[in-house]
Amino acid sequence: HNDLAWNIRNFVHNKLEKVELTKNLSTVEPWSSSPWSHTDLARLRHGRVGAQFWAAYVPCDAQYMNAAHVTLEQIDVIKRFISKYPQYLGYAHSHESLLEVYKSGRTASLLGVEGGHMMGASLSVLRMYYDLGIRYLTLTHTCNTPW
Repeated sequence: HNDLAWNIRNFVHNKLEKVELTKNLSTVEPWSSSPWSHTDLARLRHGRVGAQFWAAYVPCDAQYMNAAHVTLEQIDVIKRFISKYPQYLGYAHSHESLLEVYKSGRTASLLGVEGGHMMGASLSVLRMYYDLGIRYLTLTHTCNTPW
């Protein structure tokens, strides 16, 4: 998985206009000093990455508070950067769409949720995540779940 969306939240408050993801960010602060920031579209293309799971991540301290809310914001920013860079990325929600994007020379972009705490104890929230394009949910990440 890839935590680029969490870095976008932390560094530019989800304002995509404040970061140019097509540039190599390895020398641009604050991206260059973050141990979790190793991704930009230039390096994805150079590395010939054919598919990527973009992680919607929310830390454990959001559990029992606003975890689902922040997760939705993470899903939103991921979908927005996929849409902003159609020459680099293509949204994939199935095996067929993944192959289609890959064959077009772009990075197939899948979405995942990193931690069961981000759905609370609600199967309704899990179903909505699926409808929004989430294709995996880790049961735990760094915290326990209420279920």
